[in-house]
Amino acid sequence: MIETGELRHILPEYWQTANIWAVYPQRLADSAKVRACVEHLQHWFKPLLPVHG
Repeated sequence: MIETGELRHILPEYWQTANIWAVYPQRLADSAKVRACVEHLQHWFKPLLPVHG
């Protein structure tokens, strides 16, 4: 939405981390589909993590 001009980021130097959890039933713990989805999300969100150095 920022790209379209509907939202404006007025304080870009301020940000807040958010914890994201993948919650699924125990019976799906060994599911290849669930594992692939979680790995995809980890890859997708990794560039958004702040760099601490």
